[in-house]
Amino acid sequence: MNLFSTAGVRVEGYSTYYSPGLGEVADVILVEPLSEELFNRVYRELVKKGYMAVQLKSEKPVFRIIPFSRKRSRWKIPLLLATVVTVFATGLGLSASFYTVTADVVAWSIAYTIIFIVALAVHEFGHILASRRSGVLIEGPFFIPAPPIQLGFIGTFGAVINMKTIPPDKKSLSQIGISGPLFGFLAGLVIAPFGILLSQPLTVQQAQSMVEAGLASPLAGVPLVFQVLEYFMVPQGYTILVHPLAFISYIVFLVTFLNLIPIGQLDGGYVLRSYLSPSLYDLVGWASIALLMTLGIFYGIYLWIGIIALLFKLLFGRYQHPGSANQYSESHNFIYLALYLVLLALTAPIP
Repeated sequence: MNLFSTAGVRVEGYSTYYSPGLGEVADVILVEPLSEELFNRVYRELVKKGYMAVQLKSEKPVFRIIPFSRKRSRWKIPLLLATVVTVFATGLGLSASFYTVTADVVAWSIAYTIIFIVALAVHEFGHILASRRSGVLIEGPFFIPAPPIQLGFIGTFGAVINMKTIPPDKKSLSQIGISGPLFGFLAGLVIAPFGILLSQPLTVQQAQSMVEAGLASPLAGVPLVFQVLEYFMVPQGYTILVHPLAFISYIVFLVTFLNLIPIGQLDGGYVLRSYLSPSLYDLVGWASIALLMTLGIFYGIYLWIGIIALLFKLLFGRYQHPGSANQYSESHNFIYLALYLVLLALTAPIP
């Protein structure tokens, strides 16, 4: 309460109650809502003390103080090690299809693993950097292993961070949401030219012959930015046998596109939720799934993306996205929305 009295905020009432799984929650009834500047200052002070602040819209503004656990997960290192193993197995499979010398296969498998893990980490570093600037307490990144390419996948489901507190305002919500895809995209943009240079040029006829002989498979939907780089780096009339390094950038761009779908806790959800009301945001999410499924009738890659998006919606998007901690927040930076639309276009898979 000292924070309110010091700031000259008038308080109308105060109550506490116990919430299972959270602990003792305090509700402070205010005469008028805190300004964004003051709310953000109080938010940061409370985070230092182990509490999350939320300002709820109601007949009288409610400033809710919620305790959170600072306990760190023990799974971060085991998950990272498991992901290294599955990504290395994928790199081994890809390198073995590109190189014939065992030493080259092993060397590129190691390089593939390091570069892929770093690319995933760069994406999460974008979120971490934006979270720390906004005063949001986070934990991670947590790398998620998956079946390697020998079992039909790519060795990882990516990485995530655990946000222990909700972003304080709409501006920080969209900034945190876009920072990961932006950093990941830039990482892919650095890797892609080297991967294309290392890839083997083939005439279209040679490529078709390899596909017909079962020696190669065409990539299902290549992101626009990758196609633009190919246009400038590969001679006319030629295509490429994709090098493992180029495959990393392909996956990074594809995952960036998937992450930008405005659903649940995906990065695109954080961005668009900061500009839309809860009901409109939910409508846009279902419309995005419907659009992906419709495109999937003509292009198989979009059908798979649509199915993944639907699963995310059903599993993680069942509950209303909380938005920012300050429901009175009106802060916006439309640069983040512009970046969102540009990244969505550049990473869209083109059949």
